[in-house]
Amino acid sequence: MLRFLSCSCRQVSHCAKSPVPARYPGLARLHHSALDDEEADSQPHGPLQGIKVLDLGQVVAGNFCGAALAYFGADVTKVEPPGAGDALRSLRTADTSGTSLWWRSYGRNRRCMTVDMRQEEGRQIIKQLANKVDVLVENFRPGVMEKWKLGPKDLKPDLVFARISGYGQTGPKAQLAGYASVCEAYGGFRHLNGFADRPPVRPNMSLGDTLAGLHAAFGIVMALLHRQRHDNKAPGQVVDAAISESMFNMMEGCIPEYAYNGHDRPPSGSTISGQWSIALHRWLTALHRWSIALHRRLTALH
Repeated sequence: MLRFLSCSCRQVSHCAKSPVPARYPGLARLHHSALDDEEADSQPHGPLQGIKVLDLGQVVAGNFCGAALAYFGADVTKVEPPGAGDALRSLRTADTSGTSLWWRSYGRNRRCMTVDMRQEEGRQIIKQLANKVDVLVENFRPGVMEKWKLGPKDLKPDLVFARISGYGQTGPKAQLAGYASVCEAYGGFRHLNGFADRPPVRPNMSLGDTLAGLHAAFGIVMALLHRQRHDNKAPGQVVDAAISESMFNMMEGCIPEYAYNGHDRPPSGSTISGQWSIALHRWLTALHRWSIALHRRLTALH
């Protein structure tokens, strides 16, 4: 079953045109929000204008990736499960309509529709839509899309297929659920965050999910650039973004510091360890130069 939902905020446009395949008449229902008519004539703009994206992402990581692409002009069609839709619609504080304000942030700038991908009919709709876009984004557990015959090898060869998971599509942890709270620790971030005399601290946001979405969006843009530089004749690519690896990529010099001299950078509360000594050295150097200049001037006066 396929159904269209209303757009999520004022920045969303081009949401009234239905891409429902003709062979499935009667499966779609379109709902207009009060903002649709006001913005029906607005057009997307930005460097990704003309790029079509099928967004199968869910909750935080997938939604942030789709939102980032839409920010810069991509035409993004968001697919949600039937019923309540994406789980992000109901998380945390809601507005007067009952919709999560988090969803208003990460779910905007897209067409929104529902498809039951657990049904063969729904999967056929996804396949038809995927073959008409430039990019597909998904963050199901590795192997689910292949089980549904919707993996990279099942769709058109020039499609940029972006995948977000906890630990990547391959490897010993690939099949584990990708919870940001665990992946942030596995990627090293939790070891650094907090105070040396206390247990690791979790930040009050889904940092790992958002960083993975950002890495996925960056990989998508690189794949599109590669295609453009090959006169749009290059085959599609798979972008494999993992929450744990996205956090690991943010570890600055922690890894080479440990590998080179065994230094284990500790958690340091609200400061950055090692930065005070550097700042103090620079301050003392500046003070020394100032005192020399003052001494020379006083000597000249006498």
